[in-house]
Amino acid sequence: MVLSLLSMKQLIVRLDPELHTRLKQRAAEERTSMNTLVTEFITDGLAQTERTRYYRMLEREGRRAFPPPGPSPELKYEEMLELNRGSGTAASEALAAEREESW
Repeated sequence: MVLSLLSMKQLIVRLDPELHTRLKQRAAEERTSMNTLVTEFITDGLAQTERTRYYRMLEREGRRAFPPPGPSPELKYEEMLELNRGSGTAASEALAAEREESW
């Protein structure tokens, strides 16, 4: 997405000096600006929050929802099939495509 500087908004954030140092080091390691790094962090954080909110809404409505992404133990193929049973063709199609790629 290309935005002109005229359409950009400015936000002033107060940071703990240690956090600022960590952010500056990370930006240097990734060879990017602190602004770009903070923008990516905010974008990723908002996306995860929105996904979590969506899953909770589905659960409140009594609809089947997959759990929010995060660390989980490795599942056996049969367990994964059982957990996704009844979720429609999207999961079956994705699993079939993954199987084809791995062969």
